[in-house]
Formats: sequence, C-alpha cells, structure tokens
Amino acid sequence: MSHRRTQQLHRAGERALQGRPVRAARSVTAVPRPRRSPAAVSPATPRHAPAEPGNDPESQAAQPQRLDWARRIELIAVLVAAVVSVVGLLYSNSQVRDQLKVSRQELGVTQEGQITDRYTAAVENLGDDAMDVRLGGIYALQRIMEDSPRDHPTIANVLTTYIRTRTDKPRKKDAAVPADVHAALMVLVFRDSRLDDFFTLDLRGAHLSNVELRPRRPGKKLDPADRSGAFLHRQDRPRADLSGAYLAEADLSDADLSGAKLSNTDLRGADLSVANLRGVNLSRADLSGAKLRGAFLSHADLRDGDLSGTNLSGAFLSDADLRGADLRGADLRGAHRG
Repeated sequence: MSHRRTQQLHRAGERALQGRPVRAARSVTAVPRPRRSPAAVSPATPRHAPAEPGNDPESQAAQPQRLDWARRIELIAVLVAAVVSVVGLLYSNSQVRDQLKVSRQELGVTQEGQITDRYTAAVENLGDDAMDVRLGGIYALQRIMEDSPRDHPTIANVLTTYIRTRTDKPRKKDAAVPADVHAALMVLVFRDSRLDDFFTLDLRGAHLSNVELRPRRPGKKLDPADRSGAFLHRQDRPRADLSGAYLAEADLSDADLSGAKLSNTDLRGADLSVANLRGVNLSRADLSGAKLRGAFLSHADLRDGDLSGTNLSGAFLSDADLRGADLRGADLRGAHRG
C-alpha cells in the first residue's frame, strides 16, 4: 500500500514540473480485509446430507419387521382381552347360577313354611264348633293337596280319619249326612288318586247312610277303560276299605269302587246303578232292595250276601261268586252271566 502511494506522488510531481495541474490525490482508505475463521480458511469438507427415511435401504428392510412386531403385539393384546372377557363371563355366569340356586332353595323353604302354616291352620279349623269354619278347613286342605302333591296322602288320611270320627255312631233314619262329612267325602272322591302313594281309603264302620257320591257327571255311562274321577284309583292294592260301613240308601251310582272291600257293608236300598264293582268283596253284605242296574260285578265276591229284592237287570255278573247268596225276588232280567 505505501508503494502505491509513493508512485502516485511521483507522477504528481512530474506533472507539476510540466505545467500540468496537479490533481489532488485521492485519499485511499485502507479497507481492512475481513478476517476469516479457521474453518473458512481451511478447505470445506463436503458433508453428506442426512438420508431420507424412505431412501435408506436398511430402514426400508427394518420397517416391515417393525410393522410385523406391532401387529403381533396388537393381536396378542386382543387375544388377552378376549380371554379375560370369557373368563369374566364364565365367572359371572357361575355366580348367577349360584345365586339362582340359593334363591330357589330359599324360595322352597319359604313355600314349605307357608304350606306348613296353612296346614296347621286348616287342621285347627276341623276341630271348631262352627260348621262353616270346619268346611273352610276341609276346602283349605283340598287346596293344599293340589298345591303340594307330596302332602296329598297325608291330607287324604286326615280327611278319612275325620269322616270316621264324625260318623262313628248310627244316625236317625233318613237323616242326611252332615255337610262337613259330605264335603270331606267329595274331596276324597275327586282327588287325583295317582298321588295316593301310601294312602288307602279306610272308612270301616263309618255310618254313611243316604250319602251321595257321584264322581262322574250325571248321565255319563261308565267306560271300562275310563279311570277319571275314580273313587280310589290304585292298581297295586284294594282301592277302598269300606268293610262294615253303613251305606244304606247311599247314592253310589256310576261310582268306581273296583277292587274295594265292602264285606259286611250295609247297602240296603243303595243306588249302585252302572257302578264299577269289578272284583269287589261284597261277601255277607246286605244289598237287599239295592239298585244294581247295569252294574259291573264281574269277578265280584257276593258269597253269603243278601241280594233279596235287588235290581240286577242288565248287570254284568261274569265270573261273579254267588255261592250262598240270597237272590229271592231279585231282578235278573238281561243280566250277563257269560
């Protein structure tokens, strides 16, 4: 820089000697050179630009692996959730079943307690002095028989005992059977005899003269295959034990007494028309003046019985044992003996 200034001054002096105007020399200001950092002085080392994720072959190979693992983890999570849900559902169902079982047991205990209370109250009513209270007790027992089949034979025995105790003494001639006794008999007649179990109708010695027992609708003919409304429907033992009972003038028409024990029974003037008396033991029974029109007496035991004046027209007497029976004045027109 000083050398250049010297040259300029020298040329200006020569011009002045030659008569040329001397121009003022420009002031030259030294411009400081910019300092460069060491990094700028040194040659720039080319740097590699960061590779894009999609352009790197290694990242492209690793990406499907990461996706596979993510899908596997997601699938495992779904399976675990499903298993947990199933286990929870099974546990809930088990709890519900246990609760229902407990509820049913509690309900059964409650129902049994209610039936016991009803039974106790009904039996207490049977001993009341008022007729309407006793009738209420009888019909309450009938309702319990319908609601609780397992109590059926017990209640039937209670009613049978009630009838026997209420009819243990002879009544006046032509006196009607008391309303409570008649109601108890009707309950026994129309019961579901398939539920009898250990029960056997026992009315031995009962005074039931003038009683009316109609287990079927009036006018309906007896069908031998029909066992509906049977007085006592049992196949494994005698249906009823009425030995020594007083059934004079009783209305037993169309009744099913097959297999019953009626030995020594007083059936004078009783109406047994179209009654089912197959295999009945009527030995030494008093049937004088009784109505047995169209009655089924096949295989019946009528030995030594009093059948004087008995109407047996149209009766079925095949294989009936009539040895020693008194048949004087009996009407045997149309009777079937074969």
